[in-house]
Amino acid sequence: NRLNTGGSPLTDQEIRNCIFRGISNKFNEFLKRIASNDSFIKLIEPTERQSSELYPEELVLRFASLCNTSNGLKRNILSAHMTEYMKEVIAQDSFDYKTEDILLRVIDLLEPLGKEIFRYDNGVFSTSLYDAITIGIASNIDYYEKMGSKVVSDKIWELKQNEDFKRNTGSASNSKTR
Repeated sequence: NRLNTGGSPLTDQEIRNCIFRGISNKFNEFLKRIASNDSFIKLIEPTERQSSELYPEELVLRFASLCNTSNGLKRNILSAHMTEYMKEVIAQDSFDYKTEDILLRVIDLLEPLGKEIFRYDNGVFSTSLYDAITIGIASNIDYYEKMGSKVVSDKIWELKQNEDFKRNTGSASNSKTR
């Protein structure tokens, strides 16, 4: 962390990747496996820069840290929560790798709906939509797999139209209060 002071700054995920790689590769390999999944890439459609800055891995970590945190965020800022979560699961070797299967099921369910599901009309990827959609579906994966993509698509459309959701997911939405 201290060395990230000169040249071009590292992203939070690049720092996490470096800090925790020496402790255990197992969790980092999980992040890479999902982040390089073709269906996942099609859904998030990262830019070259985002890919080089490990943004897909960060999105996988977002999912894992939010999906497996039943007692609320560990820190007030989501980025700090994700770092704390990664530190904890690596140190304790406590990550439940069933999360990988669930996320792959979510990805398979969402892929036919296309990259627009994580974007508003402006076409920009929304981490708020990503979080709400992936965590919501993962929490109810058996139901949504039975109901199919039409029901999922309708629910996503409803979410995108919800004024409370839009108001609470604008700028600064990574804070705990939002």
